[in-house]
Amino acid sequence: MVFLDNQNGWIIGSSGTILHTSDGGINWLPQNSGTSFALTDISFVNLNNGWVVGRSFSGSNFEGIILHTSNGGIDWIDQTPGQISGLSSVSFVDSLTGWVAGGGGSLLDNGLILHTSNGGQNWITQRQHPDLEIFDIQFVDPEYGWVSGYDPQTNAPIIHTTDGGLTWSGQYGGGGYDIHFIDRSNGWAVWLFGKIYHTSNGGQTWHQQNSFTNQGLEKLDFVNNNEGWIIGDWGTILHTSNGGISEIEILTRSPVVTESFLLYPNYPNPFNTETEITLNIFKSHQKIQLLIFDISGRKVRTLLDGVLSLGQHNIKWDGCDYYGRTVSSGIYILVAIIFSRGFALLDVSNDDIAYNAANVTDVKSLVVP
Repeated sequence: MVFLDNQNGWIIGSSGTILHTSDGGINWLPQNSGTSFALTDISFVNLNNGWVVGRSFSGSNFEGIILHTSNGGIDWIDQTPGQISGLSSVSFVDSLTGWVAGGGGSLLDNGLILHTSNGGQNWITQRQHPDLEIFDIQFVDPEYGWVSGYDPQTNAPIIHTTDGGLTWSGQYGGGGYDIHFIDRSNGWAVWLFGKIYHTSNGGQTWHQQNSFTNQGLEKLDFVNNNEGWIIGDWGTILHTSNGGISEIEILTRSPVVTESFLLYPNYPNPFNTETEITLNIFKSHQKIQLLIFDISGRKVRTLLDGVLSLGQHNIKWDGCDYYGRTVSSGIYILVAIIFSRGFALLDVSNDDIAYNAANVTDVKSLVVP
């Protein structure tokens, strides 16, 4: 979704859906995209010029699409440069300069970043790799931009450019499904299990902010340094009027978690052959699980399933799955679960995450280069 002012906005969705409002959302009218692709992101620079990207699975490959309008969505023109990977994000800073990105970290869906300097008439590849996973891309001007996901060349969850995408460097300590900068310094990223990260120095360092929820967070938008909104799973809507520094208003109810243990970040991270996970147990006689999931939510390994004594415990992961096979490069999710009085505080079934946000105790990300 994108709004240019308090009246004009667009929403995209599956099966080529594009809706437009000119009265602040009271009425929404469909626009003909001319495609059946699932549309994943939209960017408008003025009331006339906008771009939409999407993806579809055709045969044995993912395909991407780029659409452009120069008349506010009355007509949409295909600007896709041949067959490309599925696209997840688009960011334009003016009517000529923009980027699209996508890819899911597989041979069927190579991660890539494309750039145009003539409004999408021509596209050049700035970065491409089978293991490059991209969730979101955002530029604040023609030079400064960020991508969230996983970059195998830097082993980083965020990559940053200061020269319009010619070169990229890794940033650590943050990352997530969506990333949003309001200028060259101030930005936020949101992730699974209520994780919100903030930077005030362009991503050189990231600090976690308290979201007061463990719901998965999907999208965010800030209009200035203070005022911002975040949406997530199960109807979660968060609002802050102070940049997330001290208090976040929960516009829809999302439970607060009381921790009975503390999970520390693993070290080293990234790691090659082995990493160590430290946790402190504050309440006795409770069953603890430590689970490793891949980025798509599939369970890879159970590191711990039992009762631990009070105090500090160190647990190692050798980077292998259930069958002793070394996992592929990428970002993995370490989930800590507490069981209380016979009830699991996180339900895991069919090797997929089926989490209840009220019950997840903690989560960390691990990077395998």
